[in-house]
Amino acid sequence: MPTPDRLTTATDSRTETAPLVSGIRNPKRTARAKDASRAGWFRYYAGFSAGFVEDTINQLDLKPGAILLDPWLGAGTTSEVATAKGYQIRGYDLNPAMLFVARARVLATDAGNEVATLVNRICHTYGRGNGRPVATTKSEIDDPLEQWLQPASARAFRIFESRITAAVSNHPRSTPPPIWKNIGRVSAIEAFFYVALFRTLRHFISKFQSSNPTWVKVSKGNSRIQLTMERISSRFLYEITQLQDALSAETKQMPSLGKRKCVITQASSMNLPLAANTVDLVLSSPPYCTRIDYVRATLP
Repeated sequence: MPTPDRLTTATDSRTETAPLVSGIRNPKRTARAKDASRAGWFRYYAGFSAGFVEDTINQLDLKPGAILLDPWLGAGTTSEVATAKGYQIRGYDLNPAMLFVARARVLATDAGNEVATLVNRICHTYGRGNGRPVATTKSEIDDPLEQWLQPASARAFRIFESRITAAVSNHPRSTPPPIWKNIGRVSAIEAFFYVALFRTLRHFISKFQSSNPTWVKVSKGNSRIQLTMERISSRFLYEITQLQDALSAETKQMPSLGKRKCVITQASSMNLPLAANTVDLVLSSPPYCTRIDYVRATLP
């Protein structure tokens, strides 16, 4: 692989330096980029363009089924492009929220019909509680969502989250166990619904966005938002529709890869769960020094 004299084109999104390797698009993401990418599903300030990843892979003589590694996966641009091109992917990150986004971005194109069926199932079970007040029990008082939402509203979001997990995973229990610590087992379609839930929450707490695009403020108490179950359900349906429309408009087919070929899970780059000599290419955008921004940006 050609080695550029400068690394800023791949690691600093503020740099306008032209790519030093012929035929490779600039890694800087712009609103006018013509990349056929799912990056728009969830706005994330860090990362590089899908065009840069695609062009870099095309420059290399990779064997069919080659294994690509991204040890700082973030929003999953490398995994999306690699999967679309038929390669295997090993993607790791410490931020579980972004791993849901990365997993969703490898959802197979032909999953559209299944999405519609699950939406109906979720809204049917959730709709049974629409219009009724949501009780708050003592064990739920310290929900982190209460940094932005009234306790009853935070509870309503948790109910909706449980409905999603129960519907998608067919879990027999009314309150499925948390899946945050088992992100490696989450299916792409389940992650897809979580992205819609993330987008729903972002919409409602938009007033807490600070002037720094990477930071989300928290409420000091009186400004916490009150929501009805009906408002949450309605906004979720809107976000799902937006994602479904984007999926239907794609011109390239995303194949379905088994979890052995598409590994996306939580791990530190200091201790990756990989054996020696098992990766053909490492393609990544290293994290910035101010790592706390990654946490604050996805705190909700």
